[in-house]
Amino acid sequence: MTTQPATLKHRVRNHCCLRGPRLFVWITFILALVLTLAFLVPRKPVFTVVDVDLNTENIAALSPLRITSTTSAAVFLILKLAVDNTNFYSVTVEKMNFRATNSLYDNGNSAFATASNVSTFTLPMRGPTTLSIPFAIQYDVTKDPNFKFARIASSACVKGAIGEGGGFPAKIDVTMSVSALGIKGLWIHYFEEQVIKCPQV
Repeated sequence: MTTQPATLKHRVRNHCCLRGPRLFVWITFILALVLTLAFLVPRKPVFTVVDVDLNTENIAALSPLRITSTTSAAVFLILKLAVDNTNFYSVTVEKMNFRATNSLYDNGNSAFATASNVSTFTLPMRGPTTLSIPFAIQYDVTKDPNFKFARIASSACVKGAIGEGGGFPAKIDVTMSVSALGIKGLWIHYFEEQVIKCPQV
């Protein structure tokens, strides 16, 4: 009567998968899975606004300033973004949209600046790159009561022109449709508030 439980316990102990070589195999498998996921799981690239310049690349066809109506105007500029791709593989950006808002312009509900890339480009793996993106500032008087946004933007430009720094805050979001390792997906990256400097004339 006392030998049967002991025999059953002995069999369970001998067939347990977490002993000896089997334990080593399981640990190796789990470590390999964790490392694979760490390398392959996509990470969002980090963006930083570097500079803003007037768009003079095609000045004959596109004036940097265009009056679109009696209450609105557009300024065409070049946005320079520093992008750091922290992935262990390159990322192809098929489409990217850029929006900038300020709480003084339409209470932050409408973007005062927008941009979209016109062709695909590739972010190199584990390295920084700089993007130059044509964009437009769309200003509408009806969305700027008492010209609050216009005043802070123009004041920042004046300070920048006389060498006192200058710049105004903006919340920026970038939406990217990307492909990596043969997989397509949509990444949305929201900036914290950044300072936008006026272009040098």
